[in-house]
Amino acid sequence: LERAITTDPDHALAHLDLRQRYNELPDTERALEHLRRSAELDPTDVETWIELTGVLEQSNRESEAIEALRQGFAADPHHPGLHLEGAKLERRRNDPAAAIRRLKPLDTRGMPPRVAQQYLFELGLNLDRDGQADAAVDAFSRGNALARQGVRSRSTDPAAFERRCAALETWLDAGCPGAEPGPGEPSDGETLCFLVGFPRSGTTLVDTTLATSPAVDALEEPPTLDLVIRAHEGATPPYPMALATLGADDVNRHRSTYSSAVNRLLGRDPSGLLIDKMPLRFLHAGLIRRLFPAAKMVFVARHPCDVVLSNFMQQYAVNETNIHFDTLATAAATYTRIMGLWSRLRERLAPSCLDVRYEDLVADLPAALAPVCDHLGIDVRSVS
Repeated sequence: LERAITTDPDHALAHLDLRQRYNELPDTERALEHLRRSAELDPTDVETWIELTGVLEQSNRESEAIEALRQGFAADPHHPGLHLEGAKLERRRNDPAAAIRRLKPLDTRGMPPRVAQQYLFELGLNLDRDGQADAAVDAFSRGNALARQGVRSRSTDPAAFERRCAALETWLDAGCPGAEPGPGEPSDGETLCFLVGFPRSGTTLVDTTLATSPAVDALEEPPTLDLVIRAHEGATPPYPMALATLGADDVNRHRSTYSSAVNRLLGRDPSGLLIDKMPLRFLHAGLIRRLFPAAKMVFVARHPCDVVLSNFMQQYAVNETNIHFDTLATAAATYTRIMGLWSRLRERLAPSCLDVRYEDLVADLPAALAPVCDHLGIDVRSVS
């Protein structure tokens, strides 16, 4: 796409497509750059205004989002996608009743499937906030049903999640071979923390708060350790049993791959403690122990009922794990499977891990973060 824009700098569709790629990285500023350029090139393209409003709203730039929405309505005052973005802004202003009034007259039968799916999730969120629980669950169920029919869902292997869990279970049954560093391998990692927890448990709250400290560099769900794991795809034996085959040279190469990814994402070397936040990365505790034996973990826990319900209510970009959050029953089963594995990993590997509860965070954030800062060696007074 970047080569296409080099060839034709005024290619509006290429700018719009680049927005999506950068938004998924995520790289919000680059996404906004291409969205704004696309809007300049074709101010009558309603889809661009919808996308621009959405990215601005997600970035907490409410006044800019309202202005983008206004310009979108100037192009097409009846477009359901624009009304959907308007409802999001009304929900942000804590006015779910207004959002419901805006959404209810819309007919999903005339919408593209992707917009209808977004509509149902947004309607569900506002119904939930308005105290209409049964109607909210119905909207989420319909939204998830539409998601199951989407291209991404159809191209995602629903059995892949269980295969990965089974491989991890086999490795655990074998005694976690390869998790312990070998002779001559590095024993450091003190300046690295993996911030983990089941999705929708509150890792983002902890991450964004700790990142206010000048002693912290934070990465939000980065593709770092994933690059190391990907190097073992198709290998014999498969990951994680492949850990037993690693030598010192392999470990150093994997550490270099990780460090290069971090430096690329930060744009520099980390200057202090690096917080690598990716919720389910605790499933790779064995790899972490082998590469960075002294690394720390912070595990954010939340009541299972809240976690399961919250994941059922999310409109995800589908992957091999969250494809199973589409019903309450499968979301609960997925939670049980993953947390069972974590319990075994924690017992066997005994990582330097501190638990913090979401409920404590929202009740008294400074008090809940004090032991976290102590665990990580951060001055709690530096966190705002």
